[in-house]
Amino acid sequence: MEASISEMLVSILVEFQLGEFEYTGENPLHHEPVNLSELPLMEKAGEWGLVVKIAPGLRKRLGHYDKDRREILLVSPDAKVFFHELAHVAIERLNGSITHTQLQWEEIMSELAAVALYQIIMKKPDDRLSDSYSLILFNAGALDKTPLEACLEVFSETVEIIKYLLG
Repeated sequence: MEASISEMLVSILVEFQLGEFEYTGENPLHHEPVNLSELPLMEKAGEWGLVVKIAPGLRKRLGHYDKDRREILLVSPDAKVFFHELAHVAIERLNGSITHTQLQWEEIMSELAAVALYQIIMKKPDDRLSDSYSLILFNAGALDKTPLEACLEVFSETVEIIKYLLG
């Protein structure tokens, strides 16, 4: 029996809390490249009128969602970065039901959703979990929260985002 989305998120939060992941600072900045056109959520991006491009010149980011141009730009074809950026689009589309709209909250929800989507769609654990934890830690700190407090505060909204993306 496959884990529910909520169970998946709880297991990720437990890993964050216990720190049961290896620091990957010496590894490349992204996952092994994948053929993005084969990912199920590429169809969703197309349905939503988005263009997904590889843009190796992005600075200080692995990806970016340009709301005005309706583009997702990725430094490399990394599935989790794509899922993160697509989660930003879902937050925008769920306008009204997502109440945590400050940028740091959106970053936390997008990254938490990306980790879960990576495990659901790629059917393997995320070997870059420490990077996700670092991003959540940074944004939670800006909100004067611990990573666990921040993730729990947006837990139900993150489940909604994931269901919306998979639906």
